[in-house]
Amino acid sequence: MELYIIRHAQSSNNVLTDSSRRVTDPPLTTIGEQQAQLVAQHLTAVPEASAHLHPVAAHHNRAGFALTRLFTSPMRRALQTARPIGAALGRQPEVWVDIHETGGMFLDHHDGRGPVGTPGLTRVEIAAPAQSVGSGWLPWSRPRSPIGRHRASA
Repeated sequence: MELYIIRHAQSSNNVLTDSSRRVTDPPLTTIGEQQAQLVAQHLTAVPEASAHLHPVAAHHNRAGFALTRLFTSPMRRALQTARPIGAALGRQPEVWVDIHETGGMFLDHHDGRGPVGTPGLTRVEIAAPAQSVGSGWLPWSRPRSPIGRHRASA
């Protein structure tokens, strides 16, 4: 078994210079969304397409990564990083609530109370991305057609 750990892409908190403006569960930035797409492309690249990579990266991809499972933290930035990777791999990201940064979900308002814990996203919020409309569309509930699987692997 091989285990690959991928850190979430750039979140809005990562670019702040004033820590008092941090939010508990930040979304990805536009750069972060691009980073997640690039990771997805890298993980699905055929070995011949890896010739330009650093020798260590090319070595790991010589036969393809052949990932069988994709786990993610329930934090928004991790979910947003995992979605394009899962789509490219044809794997549904599996939320594992026990994998998250030390301390979990908290925010320090700098008001003397110290870090205040928060519960994080609900099950419904995890299943429905922000661009969904109402309760009629959930990305993990629709089976993919053969054409859709081919597009996702491209």
